[in-house]
Amino acid sequence: MWLRFANGAQVLHAANAPVIVATGRNKPLPVGAYLPYREAGNTLHVWNWSKSPTSRIFKEVPLLPYDNFALSPDGKTLVRADGRVLDLETSAESKIGLGGEFHYAGHYHEHTRIAKIPRITSLEFTPDGKRLLVRLDDLDLRPSDHPLRERDMVKKPILQLVAFPSGCLLCELPAGIAIAYSHDQRSVFIATERMWQCPTARSVC
Repeated sequence: MWLRFANGAQVLHAANAPVIVATGRNKPLPVGAYLPYREAGNTLHVWNWSKSPTSRIFKEVPLLPYDNFALSPDGKTLVRADGRVLDLETSAESKIGLGGEFHYAGHYHEHTRIAKIPRITSLEFTPDGKRLLVRLDDLDLRPSDHPLRERDMVKKPILQLVAFPSGCLLCELPAGIAIAYSHDQRSVFIATERMWQCPTARSVC
């Protein structure tokens, strides 16, 4: 199966299933469709080419071009950075506590949009679909060397391994340049200046 999207469209492929999710217009799209971004729309489309060459659309579920979300390896579940969980087979919705997508969600003041401060920058399922690896920007207040400032706000990227669907935090590590999982799925390895090992199984979760 193949689809052609212009740059900027959101597209994810399930690791172990013939399923793709993407943004699209508010009507079904066939396999092989070319969709310029200006015509893409903000509606969730799901293709399962083992069942149909045409997408299934979720008319009431917006999917914006820069939303952060993860697709489970079996292609049955979509999780957003704000904690919303969508069952792609039944359309049932639920929540998982991920701590919030933003440190500060912003607001309007006299018709001016105050910028959001992102917290979660990406998330993905582990290969077994039982955990989420969440990359986030932690905020660290540090003394400033500027004479007019007391502190500087510094972003510190970290990774959190979270049990799914309970939301239990398994461990927290510095964000690295490479991620690998052990064959038995019990450990995830993060490469930074050194190799970190994070156990993925804990009795409390």
